[in-house]
Amino acid sequence: VHLKAAGFSPEQIKAVIYNPEQIKHEGIDQTAANPKIATAIDSRLAGGKSYQEWIQLRLQEESPAATTLLRWKLCLKNLSEWYKTEYIGGMSKQDAGSYKRYLLQRLNHSSTKTYLTCIKGFWAWSLVNGYVTENIWAGSTRKLQASPKKAPLSLELLEKSEVKAEELGDICYFLQRWTGARKSETTGLRWCDIDLDNNVIH
Repeated sequence: VHLKAAGFSPEQIKAVIYNPEQIKHEGIDQTAANPKIATAIDSRLAGGKSYQEWIQLRLQEESPAATTLLRWKLCLKNLSEWYKTEYIGGMSKQDAGSYKRYLLQRLNHSSTKTYLTCIKGFWAWSLVNGYVTENIWAGSTRKLQASPKKAPLSLELLEKSEVKAEELGDICYFLQRWTGARKSETTGLRWCDIDLDNNVIH
């Protein structure tokens, strides 16, 4: 970035950065890291943006829930660590397939689908904004199995659980049952989140 600001051409910048002596001085493994370094530099010089910049730009357009924002950061951070550069916009369709198989070695189908759905959504946003030329993740979740649906609880068990919750004064139980909120959301509520005048929880 500093070299570009100083007026160096892309070819001159690459000559400086790709200099074997400089790479050796930086302690970088040329055989393993050089292709990723090249991709990152090419992307940056072409006006590409890091995944952190993608997130900040998308935040200007949308107002996601805090949990959604955390999922964005986690999914893209893990992807960038696997790809070994923050400039993930340079990934290919083949890279996408390799990452999917990498996830499947560590996660079940439903968790892999959650990860890929998040990434696919970000690529769709990036495609609309001109940061990528195709959504390389399209179709990546098609054959992944969803988690098996659980049978609903019996009315008898629900009635017993309600009696128990009343005995224990378990307010979180009723919040979860009647709002569908997760445990982590109800236990994190503050007084300022609850509007008793309008019967609304923010």
